[in-house]
Amino acid sequence: MPTTRSLSSTAAGGEAAGDLPALLARVAAGDLSPATAASQLAPLLVSGGAQAEDVGGFAKIDHDRRRRVGFPEVVFGDGKSAEQIADILAAMIREARAGSRVAAEAAAVHAAAAAVATTTPAEAGDDATAASGDDSDATGGGSPVVATRVSPEKWSVILEALPGQLTYHADARIVSFGGPPRRRRAAGDGAPGGSIATSIGRVAVLSAGTSDLAVAEEAAVLAELAGAEEMAGIHRLLGAIPSVQKAGVAICVAGMDGAMPGVVAGLVKCPVVAVPTSVGYGAAMSGLAPLLTMLNACAPGVSVVNIDNGFGAAAFAVKLLKSSKVVTATPETQQ
Repeated sequence: MPTTRSLSSTAAGGEAAGDLPALLARVAAGDLSPATAASQLAPLLVSGGAQAEDVGGFAKIDHDRRRRVGFPEVVFGDGKSAEQIADILAAMIREARAGSRVAAEAAAVHAAAAAVATTTPAEAGDDATAASGDDSDATGGGSPVVATRVSPEKWSVILEALPGQLTYHADARIVSFGGPPRRRRAAGDGAPGGSIATSIGRVAVLSAGTSDLAVAEEAAVLAELAGAEEMAGIHRLLGAIPSVQKAGVAICVAGMDGAMPGVVAGLVKCPVVAVPTSVGYGAAMSGLAPLLTMLNACAPGVSVVNIDNGFGAAAFAVKLLKSSKVVTATPETQQ
C-alpha cells in the first residue's frame, strides 16, 4: 500500500527540509541556489513522491517511476483487453501532458530567478547547468507513454478510443505517445530558443535473423523513445561491426543456437546485452537453448535478459547509458 512521508528529515548539507518556507526564503534571498535547494529536497521526494493512480480498479500507474529510476512505466499489452490498454494509456497521457506543463512553468520561473539572483560563481555555474542543460528526467516532462505487445486487432480498438493521439509501430507491436526527451536551448548566435531532442548515447541493435526482428524492433523503438540514438539498419552481423564499434552499448537478438552475442562481444569494446528469442525448432525449447548459450558466453561483457524480452534489453541499455553519462560528468572524472 503506497504511503506518504512528510518533509521532516534533514537533507544534504544539514538543511532541515521540513522547514520548507525557510528553505525557499533562502533561495529568494540569494543565499542558496535553486539547484542546491533541489538537490537537498530530491532524496525526500524519492520516498515521498506521488502515489500510484488507480485506473478502473484493474491497474495502478506509477507516474513517478521515470524520475526515480530513469525509465518510465510501460504498459504490457499481453493479457490486457484493448479497452483496458486504452484506459491506462489515457490516464498516462493526461499525466504526461500535465507534467510537461508543470516542467515548462518551473523552467520559466527558474530562468527568471536565475537572471536576477545574486549568487556565488560556483552556484551560478550550477544554475546555468540546471537552466540550460538536459531536463529529460523532469517529472512528466518529455516522457513518452508506451504500451508493448499490442496486436493489430487491439490497436484498431485503441485507435478508435484515442484517435489522433498515438503512433503504432507495427513491426515492434508498440503503441506510443510523445517522442524522445528534449532539452531547453537558449536563443543565441542567430538561433531561436526552444527545445531540441537529447541523445543519451548510441545503441546498436543487431538481429541474428529475420525471424528475430520483432523482438529487435521492440528493443530499438523503446531505446529510441527513451532518448538513445538508435543505429538504424543494423540487422545482420556481416559488415556491421564498424558501426557497432561506435555504439555505447549493443543489443544482440538471436534464437536457434544464440551464438551471435558472444561473437559480437569478442569484437567490440562496448557492453553487449543478449536477448534470446523463442525462434527455433524443437530442441531450441522455445528459447531456452539460446538462453543457456548466452549465459555461458566465453567473451566477457555480456549480460542476458529474459527470452523475447526486447523491453528489458532496451531498459538496461538506456539505464547503462544514462549512468555512464552521469559518471563521466562528475568533477572527479574531469580533472
